[in-house]
Amino acid sequence: VLVEIDPQAFQQKVTQAERRLDEDQAELARHAQDAKNNAVLLEKARTDLAEYRKEYERVRGLKAKGVATESDVTKATLELRRYDDQVIVLENRKRLLPLEEQKLLKRRAVHQADLILVQLELEHATVKAPFSGVLGDVHVEQGQYVRPGDALVRLVDDSRIEIPIFLTATDFERVRALLESAAGPLVELAT
Repeated sequence: VLVEIDPQAFQQKVTQAERRLDEDQAELARHAQDAKNNAVLLEKARTDLAEYRKEYERVRGLKAKGVATESDVTKATLELRRYDDQVIVLENRKRLLPLEEQKLLKRRAVHQADLILVQLELEHATVKAPFSGVLGDVHVEQGQYVRPGDALVRLVDDSRIEIPIFLTATDFERVRALLESAAGPLVELAT
């Protein structure tokens, strides 16, 4: 690990994204219950409308026989329209429910994508070296603010060490001959 950015802010974003997904799930559950409730109310409203239609026809029949007044027929007509309006409102609501569900599902998909992004940010809060090595140069100090792209350190891969040496033409020919042979040159390092 080369650098660790304080993960607290990133962890908070992950928690917020998870809570938004929980809210979406609760909203979808509420929506499903709302659809069930609407179906029950619609069925009841249709039953009430059918019953009141019978009552309306009965009042009209009484009017035709001269037992009921025009006022009774008007009241029955207005009441019938009220029940009819209730059925229309509930049927309209039933037609809107699938659109609301699509909206909730799309919002949940956006929140899932947000969660993936903030989890990536949290993972990137820890910067690791791409290979095992040693620090060659450090370009920043602890607590210093940096921008994306700023050099932080220079890593030296210590699994292979190259040391430039200067050879004369004669020595070069001897080293080349050793390199071309299967044995290779024997090298010793000394301070």
